[in-house]
Formats: sequence, C-alpha cells, structure tokens
Amino acid sequence: MIEAERHRLIKRLVDERSIVSLVDLVELLGASEATVRRDIGALAGRGEITRIRGGAQSVHPRHEAHLVGSPFKLSQGVAVPEKRAI
Repeated sequence: MIEAERHRLIKRLVDERSIVSLVDLVELLGASEATVRRDIGALAGRGEITRIRGGAQSVHPRHEAHLVGSPFKLSQGVAVPEKRAI
C-alpha cells in the first residue's frame, strides 16, 4: 500500500472512531509499527490528526455523552417524600 493511501485510510479511521490505537492501525493497514508511527507523525505534523500515546486522535472528536441516566436537575424533584423518609 502506498503512503498516500495509508494516510487516507488512517485519517478516515480516526475521523470515524475519534481515537484509534497503533495496534489497530498496524493490523488494519498491514504495515509495520514503524511505518504507521511515521504516518501518524506526518499526519499530525500537517494538523490532520492529533498524535496521542499509543495511537491517534481526531482533531475534531465527536462530543458524545458518556454518562447514563437523567441529569440531577430532572431527578431532584422525583419521589421527594420517599427521599425525605430515608
């Protein structure tokens, strides 16, 4: 696989997943670890991705809520008498 093609695939994977590990990139690209590290460095140098320990991160990560449940303001008024009884 040529360099431009690897760069395109790395950029696409990072944009889709927000963060991709070096190990995953090595497996998916079928390239050596040194080659993938060099590619990540080149893309990071151009500002297309962010280099992180053990992989790469999107410059514009998706904002996803990682918390489950309702916000405190909503649950604050639920079952007030029961809460006071406790």
